Amino acid sequence: MRCLTYLLFLFIRFADAAFIDQFTGARALGMSGAVSAVSNRADGVIVNPATLINISSRQLTATTARLHAGLGDRSQLSQHILAYGYSNPVDQLGNKASESLGIVLKRLSAETPRRLLYSETLLIVGGAKKFSWGTAKMGQYAKEIILGVSAKVLNWDTTPTIGANETIIQNLPGRTQLSIDLGGLFRPSPNVPVAFCIQNVNRPNIASQRSDSQSDGAPIKQPVYLDRMVSIGIGVLGEQAVWDMDLLFRPSEVDVRVGMEYWFKEQKTALRFGFSLENLAWGTNLTLGGSYHPTDSFTLDYGFMYPVSGIAQTWGSHRFSIVYDY
Repeated sequence: MRCLTYLLFLFIRFADAAFIDQFTGARALGMSGAVSAVSNRADGVIVNPATLINISSRQLTATTARLHAGLGDRSQLSQHILAYGYSNPVDQLGNKASESLGIVLKRLSAETPRRLLYSETLLIVGGAKKFSWGTAKMGQYAKEIILGVSAKVLNWDTTPTIGANETIIQNLPGRTQLSIDLGGLFRPSPNVPVAFCIQNVNRPNIASQRSDSQSDGAPIKQPVYLDRMVSIGIGVLGEQAVWDMDLLFRPSEVDVRVGMEYWFKEQKTALRFGFSLENLAWGTNLTLGGSYHPTDSFTLDYGFMYPVSGIAQTWGSHRFSIVYDY
């Protein structure tokens, strides 16, 4: 319970720590979240809206996750993600999609067997468009840049503090705000995408509203603006292997993420691994994952993350995803 209390302390007391979870589906977790240049899932709009262009046609994804399992006292952190993405189908000349759209619903909750302690909900709508120049002839590659934008509706809330006589001591209603992300992909060569993204461009105020226990004349809490985050990444795409490295910049912090994916010859199964350094040294996470591709349409993903340093007394985080391409 002590670890869960510590996590909630970060979320509630330092409100600007909310909504910083960069992980999307199980594929991303298995690669330590290093997918800003190589994501091919609809939920990739969370990390970089420009990656929607990598969806082949239409895609549905569903993810469920247990975060930091084994915190004690049967308390738990869980996350659920539903996503839909659409790209223009490949034309007769083999040209890839030029426009894509995506929508994501994501919910994070912290709860005990008796009550919900904290929750975050995101509704994200994004799009991407590809621009090309040059000609693909005589061994030359037509350069591409993909620009993406997403609008996020953010909502967070906490449970009221209940006294011994079942009266509400304090109730801090959360806020619902709008945030904007801008992202891009540049392909200097077909197999080397370079990514950039600016999240929370408008820095919305996510401070809790006035407590019910305050008098009518009490002032509203001071605003707390969500941190603006900048990420850059580079990927390498091979016939069977994918590699990505991301750098995430927040005020006074830099996170490093590296991930790799390897598909076996029949393209039915894949293995993933990665590691991340939070603020370079404060926390170190190791990740593993895999995929099973039983049909052309369905893919099952699993991802596992274990914190080597930072959060203690946990069995790690587990994430499962189902991907349906049609």
